[in-house]
Amino acid sequence: NCAECMMTIRKSGATTGCGSCPKNGQCELQTLAHRLGMEEIRLPVKYRMFPVEKFDPFYDRDYNLCILCGRCVQICEKLHFLSTLTFVERGAKSSVGTAFGRSHVEAGCSFCGACVDHCPTGALTEKTRKWEGVPESTVETTCPYCAAGCSIQLQIKNGTVIGSLPGSDASVNSGNLCVHGRFGITEVVNSPARLKKPWRLVEGRSMDCPWEEAIELAASKLVGCPPGKAALQLSSDLPVEDLYLAKKFAHEVLRIPDLSGSDPNTSIEFEKLIQHSASFDQLRDADCVLVAGLDTRYTFSWMEHDLKRLKRKGAFLISVNGGKKPVDQNVHSFLYAREGNAGAVIAELMDTIETGRTGSSLMEQAAEALRNCRKPFLLIGPEYLGDRDAIASLAQLADKLKAGVICLPTQGNFYGAMVTDTIRFIHLGQNGLDVLYTIGSQPKTTTGYTIYQGAYPVEDHHIDLCLPTAMFSERNGSFINAELRRRPLNKAVEPPGLAMPDWQIIASIAVKMGASGFGYTSVEEIGEEMNILGDWKSDKTGIPGLATALGNASRYEPTLYGEPLSKRVAGLRTLFPENLAEKGIE
Repeated sequence: NCAECMMTIRKSGATTGCGSCPKNGQCELQTLAHRLGMEEIRLPVKYRMFPVEKFDPFYDRDYNLCILCGRCVQICEKLHFLSTLTFVERGAKSSVGTAFGRSHVEAGCSFCGACVDHCPTGALTEKTRKWEGVPESTVETTCPYCAAGCSIQLQIKNGTVIGSLPGSDASVNSGNLCVHGRFGITEVVNSPARLKKPWRLVEGRSMDCPWEEAIELAASKLVGCPPGKAALQLSSDLPVEDLYLAKKFAHEVLRIPDLSGSDPNTSIEFEKLIQHSASFDQLRDADCVLVAGLDTRYTFSWMEHDLKRLKRKGAFLISVNGGKKPVDQNVHSFLYAREGNAGAVIAELMDTIETGRTGSSLMEQAAEALRNCRKPFLLIGPEYLGDRDAIASLAQLADKLKAGVICLPTQGNFYGAMVTDTIRFIHLGQNGLDVLYTIGSQPKTTTGYTIYQGAYPVEDHHIDLCLPTAMFSERNGSFINAELRRRPLNKAVEPPGLAMPDWQIIASIAVKMGASGFGYTSVEEIGEEMNILGDWKSDKTGIPGLATALGNASRYEPTLYGEPLSKRVAGLRTLFPENLAEKGIE
């Protein structure tokens, strides 16, 4: 049947057949035509001669295939404070585009991908999966890139992740995603740089070795190390079960002492603040919301929909920020806080509330709204999480108002690291070690022998033994999000090569070292053991290493295994220039 293979221009004037369209098999117009039994169109087809627009980072736009349904324009206006898309020209020249012909970056697009998801034809197509076709299956899991823990749906074909969409669980992200979760998954998990086989250093050269040999070598180096001469370094991007097992390995096998209650490098203010942690559903029910240090342009763009809906319902919105952020332009009261002054601004707001002062100033309006509201809420972004004065003032405000709180670090399983008391293993500053065992993180200290366990090669650091690991899409586990709620990580595909989950490698090394209590056969067994620990939120204070972790967290974009996502996702380099990305490295 020639129609199935029609790839060239036909005499009737049609530009191409469906067979060469990237949306073939996924096009709503194609489905409708089949349902109605339409074989041909009698009227001539006029090719509009629009050039295919490929200069924006994540999707191509071929408006020759656009049917002017307006879905992309409507969804952009519905979800975001700044609508990027509009109809340009009129009559036969009508098309969808941006005002004044600007690029989507210049026009303020957050690249949430909602326009691509709602486009019924091949006019908007994702660059990284343009020709992948129809997925064979989907798997619901949790996005690991920031502390929100959004629900995502991984699209699978031929045993490979080919794309990601918003998941069906709308309790966190309301069926929307930011640019990282929508377009930043496939390049990360399918990177050709992924480690696939264990190897050891022999006379200055890396030599592949079987897992049995690698595990035995790691165990022999660690078991023969004097007390205090072996250290463990972790990444907060590991699942909760792996972090728990790593801590157990550190204390019971490596005999690293527990510093709880004796380390001054804590952040009691932050711990007091998150005692007020609430859910995203409670945020959507608030009648007054104070947004502090949050930029919704890219990383948390999906939150604009919730804030916009709250404003339409009559909720009073307050923003404490440094300005020039989308959220600041759409609140009732904007309180400007210059660098390092946010704590003083929030303290002044609290004083205005307590004194009962009223008036027409923005500060007085904000104070009156908080004083009279019934369901106050504090939404705190990464910009102020490392500012002790700001966090202390926010903690006092939350306590006074009995407000719900959500704090959003850009580190993935940050709260999982808090729950398991492994934060102090993230920023290791100890030198002069005999052996360093680093899991999921780039080595940050000098040592005699380095065992590196991770998904990507290490740059600019000497590695003696390398153990390849599975990533979040290749294993089961869980993740603790900003609501302090466990979110599922579900296996979608097999790991590349011989890579294994971190918990399995840790347990194997412990068993080889002669330790008992590490004979786990599944990650679920570790989860059951963790449940015995009870409710973490009760009276937990003085977490070692918390202040350093907050101070070193990225304020601009999420990091993965200690490196900015823009290092792995090409399109993000356009959104996060190199100077900002470098500041985002843990």
